[in-house]
Amino acid sequence: MEQKDGQNGVSEQEFEQLLYQITHDLRACFRAVRTIPEWIREDARSGIAEETLSEHLDMLLTQAERGDQILLDLRSYSRIGRMSESPARHRIDRLVSAACVTLDWPEDFSCTLEGGGLELFGPEADLVQMFAAIIGNSIKHHDRPTGQVDIVAAQTPEGVTISIQDDGPGIPPQFHDKVFDLMTTLRPRDVCEGSGVGLALARKILRSNGGGIRLAEADGERGTTVQIRMPVPVAKPANAVTPPQDSVMAALRAANSLQDERDHAALPRKAMTWPYGKAIL
Repeated sequence: MEQKDGQNGVSEQEFEQLLYQITHDLRACFRAVRTIPEWIREDARSGIAEETLSEHLDMLLTQAERGDQILLDLRSYSRIGRMSESPARHRIDRLVSAACVTLDWPEDFSCTLEGGGLELFGPEADLVQMFAAIIGNSIKHHDRPTGQVDIVAAQTPEGVTISIQDDGPGIPPQFHDKVFDLMTTLRPRDVCEGSGVGLALARKILRSNGGGIRLAEADGERGTTVQIRMPVPVAKPANAVTPPQDSVMAALRAANSLQDERDHAALPRKAMTWPYGKAIL
């Protein structure tokens, strides 16, 4: 009989599958870390060329970095909803800006944002991570030297919907649900480096804030469209008391907010375009 965890809806079977996947991926890294030094030792004894030694050292470094990144991403995933800051209203353009500066942008990629003045309600750091995971996934899996990501946010009676569309190779329909599973990659890590946590992390963030995420059917032969929905936050009673914030963080937020208002005053309100890799909005 399949039993569910009442808090996060994870069945025993799903947990066992996840545990297997984590141990499998980490063991592959540790097995390489154990084996490659033996190759290096044999190479040194045999007087193998320095070029071969360097290749083996690079392989060792790659496996160590891969294992470390898996653990870091799993730690981030585990903190969602458990160690998040208090939720608040945040403009979408500022969340996307903060996400963009954390990513490694190809030089000839571009991005547009429409509806950036709308707000999402949730922990700021989590929402930034959510955008970074989705946009970063579009960049990582693109198969051309140039690319485009278009973000459109719209207000609905139920909340806010956001469409993030790229012009990459696309994802086959049979994998539209699977890509949101933790530790899932559709290509070998030697071909496209990644821990398989990004989209799962985005889904967990959205679900923990009452939202949802899915992949839409592609309009053409190429491209992926990620659709996000976030609900309207429940209004506070008129006599509700707001918990005091840390004085330093409150001062920083106030200063940033004032500067942002000045910066935004001269910008168009409908759509904005910016180059990757620079401070934006």
